[in-house]
Amino acid sequence: MKHTYKLLLIVAAITFIAACKKSGSSPSNPIVGKWTVVSDTARIYQGGTLSQVLPDSLIGTNFILFNSNGTGSETESDVSSTFKWSVSGSTLTVISDAQTIEGIQVPSTTTTSVIKTLTAHTLYFYISETAIIDNVSVPETDAVHLTK
Repeated sequence: MKHTYKLLLIVAAITFIAACKKSGSSPSNPIVGKWTVVSDTARIYQGGTLSQVLPDSLIGTNFILFNSNGTGSETESDVSSTFKWSVSGSTLTVISDAQTIEGIQVPSTTTTSVIKTLTAHTLYFYISETAIIDNVSVPETDAVHLTK
C-alpha cells in the first residue's frame, strides 16, 4: 500500500506539473512592439562612389509598429501606412499594402532588410534599394536605427 501511495503521489505531481502553464515560457519576438525612429539615413552611390547622404528630418515623430500577428504600421508626419512583416534569420521582409495616402495611390511593395542589431530596445537594419535621380537608377543604402 505504501508503494501504491508513493506511485499515486508521483503520478499526481507529474500531472500537476505538466498541466501548469508556464507564463512567459515561450520567448516573444523582440521585434514586436512600437519603435521610434532615431535615425534613417540614405546613402546614394553614383559610379560606385558615395555621392549623397540624406538624413531623415522627421526623426522622433516617425513610428513603426510591429504586431505579433505579422502585421504592422508606419506613421510618418501623422500619415500612416500598413504592412505585413516576417523575420527569417537576419532578414526582415516587409510587404506594404497597396493604399491611397493623402490622395496618392501607392502600389504594394516588398522590401528586404538586413538586421544588424535586434535587442529588446534597439533595432538597426539596412535596406539596399535603387533610387531614381535625374531619371537615372542609382544604388541606395538606408541605415535605420529604432528604439522602443
